[in-house]
Amino acid sequence: VLRSKPAEIETLSYSVVRKISGTGNETSIFNDGTAELRKYGAFQSISCPLDSNDFSLKTMGAGLNELSSYLLLGNNEESTIMTMTTPFIITKGAEHPSMMSLMLPKEFADSPPAPEMSSEIEVELCPETVVATASFSGICTDQEIERQVAKLMDIIENDDTLQIKSDSAEPEIMVMQYNAPGTVPWRRRNDISIVVEEQLINDESVSTDEEATAVDVDEIAAVTDTVHNLDTTIDEVSATEKADTIVDEISAVEEVDASVEETVVTEEAESSTNEVAVVEEANTTAEKTDIEVDDSIV
Repeated sequence: VLRSKPAEIETLSYSVVRKISGTGNETSIFNDGTAELRKYGAFQSISCPLDSNDFSLKTMGAGLNELSSYLLLGNNEESTIMTMTTPFIITKGAEHPSMMSLMLPKEFADSPPAPEMSSEIEVELCPETVVATASFSGICTDQEIERQVAKLMDIIENDDTLQIKSDSAEPEIMVMQYNAPGTVPWRRRNDISIVVEEQLINDESVSTDEEATAVDVDEIAAVTDTVHNLDTTIDEVSATEKADTIVDEISAVEEVDASVEETVVTEEAESSTNEVAVVEEANTTAEKTDIEVDDSIV
């Protein structure tokens, strides 16, 4: 009565994939503000339809009596008496009636006894399932379930890696209750679960981002190479222009030197011409003098 987890009762097992952060139920002794991403392995189960979608004691009591009679009372085709398991699971969906189910004891999972012909019980294999789950204490009422569903939905929607897996617009809700009816409310353990799947689109987005980054890096490298080549070309052009300027300057200097040399040669030639003229004039004068002397003697 005081245990939150029933002792010595076969319990449906699961593995915790990771914690999911979110706003939790601060009044619950189980809910610490996070949910769990759980993986349930495939298991054999028995289930029966419920008369109503309401979480009332009458509805849940009728379903639990039907399932426990199959297990504990041997109301099956082989009259096999089996042990009770936990939790009992109520599944609510928008497009089908609510169902209550229990895990079949593992001892009988390979060859479960067939239900009686008059029974509404079905034996079926539940496939491996990944769910987002939040735990809470207290009694399961419609109002409490609605409140817990809203919180869990908010946690899922705030996790970019998860999306709700459902064939309809409304998610499939599973409410798991672990305790006997007489357990005091604050020691009750309840789980609420929604089937989810991890989104692969994020991996694709990361790959796309990485590819885009790689392309950007390649483009930047190409632009850098182009700029470098352009700088090199500009440097080469500048060097060529400088060389051409130096050549022009050298040519100008050489032209000046040639002009100077030509001027000097011209001046020297003119000077020589003048000297020759002076000598010739002197010779002419001397000759005239000699002639005049000769004439005087005669």
